[in-house]
Amino acid sequence: MMLKGANSADVVNRVKEKMTTIQKSLPADVIIEPYLDRTDLVNRAISTVEKNLLEGALIVIFVLVLFSRKFQGGLIVASAIPLSMLFAFRNDECF
Repeated sequence: MMLKGANSADVVNRVKEKMTTIQKSLPADVIIEPYLDRTDLVNRAISTVEKNLLEGALIVIFVLVLFSRKFQGGLIVASAIPLSMLFAFRNDECF
């Protein structure tokens, strides 16, 4: 059972390890089959989020450079977005 704040990938891996251990102790005609394994779903969702974040960042940088007409100025303004998110997440861990 996954507890609040636990890493789902670690929990799934531990469950799969326990399943192989339990399977060895069962009779040969009894097979454990997973009912629901969301590992693939979670991995695809993470991949989609990473792709969308990268594409969004590139679009923001392009638009900022296009409107400011200075590459350095656009990058400086564009760097404010990820830096502010970084500091927000770091401060959230303190609570």
